Amino acid sequence: LKESEAQSRDLLARRASMDGRRRGLEATLEAHEGLSQGALAVMNLIRKGELKISAVPAAEAFIVQPEFGLAFETALGAAANDLIVDSDRQAKAAIESLKHRQLGRATFQPLSMVKDTGIRPELRLLAQRQKGVIGVAADLAECAVEYRPVLNSILGRILIVESIDDAIRLGLRQDLG
Repeated sequence: LKESEAQSRDLLARRASMDGRRRGLEATLEAHEGLSQGALAVMNLIRKGELKISAVPAAEAFIVQPEFGLAFETALGAAANDLIVDSDRQAKAAIESLKHRQLGRATFQPLSMVKDTGIRPELRLLAQRQKGVIGVAADLAECAVEYRPVLNSILGRILIVESIDDAIRLGLRQDLG
């Protein structure tokens, strides 16, 4: 009985710890920590109701397996701060708001304008046949269907590899284009 009670206390303590971590992560996402100054300003204006658009930071729109997190962070680069909006009209409204308030700059990915070029079949073939290649970055990420064109646009030409040596070896190939 004492052992069972000790296990129960341990499980409750672990649950409390995990709940704390979850709340911390939720707060971080809600605050959009890590965004560039302009993108953060847009998200804050939306939250305050001062800008009537919907926007999602690219880094928050794409879901990847934890083991690929660093690779995706690297592959996204500055595009992690891109704000996905429904239309060019929304992007223009946000840009005007940033200019008027002198809050910085932001890059937008209007869904109405992003063309889904897909992923080149030869790149997928290369990813399947080359030693050290994990896959095409866009294929290794998940997102809402409406964000897929943006995902393919940003990550559809990038390979995720196992090591820097694999990247160098592939980078030296002439036929990658």
